[in-house]
Amino acid sequence: MREALTRLQRDGLVQALPRSGYRILPVTLKGARELCAFRQLLETEAAGLTAELGCPADDLARMEELLKVRYELGNAESIDAFLRANLEFDTIVANRCGNDMLAQSITRVFDELERILRITLKSLPFSASAAHERRVILDAIREHDPAAARTAMEARARASQEQIIDTLMSSSSITEASIRVS
Repeated sequence: MREALTRLQRDGLVQALPRSGYRILPVTLKGARELCAFRQLLETEAAGLTAELGCPADDLARMEELLKVRYELGNAESIDAFLRANLEFDTIVANRCGNDMLAQSITRVFDELERILRITLKSLPFSASAAHERRVILDAIREHDPAAARTAMEARARASQEQIIDTLMSSSSITEASIRVS
């Protein structure tokens, strides 16, 4: 238990309170923006490197299967399945980039981003354009085109960030917040 709490604290998800325990840290717009921007940098490079190095046929086939996973708005099980498929897709790209540090960093970002994605997907219908963005990434990797893979991953990460921020901005905790002058 202690190890798990230490990891959550290191990942910025909980805060240790002296002699009181722990508290879950809130999702903030600033934190979400920074995490999405960091994700964009890491995943853009990983996609380019993976296209450069190539990806085994079985991984390409698995990525193809993962593109078929959809979710239904309000269906927690389908959202879980979609998040797992998305993570697996990105993990394949990260693990095939040839840079273990980069792959580990991407995995850590997704550990932190998952909470934000769960909040977002609760009120965001499945996006056919997001599915198309992943298709373009896969095609660029399959064709060994690093420039196209980087461009496609950057566009996907940017669009994802816009959806996340727009969804968070429209939440009642933001729209109904009291505004105080300091």
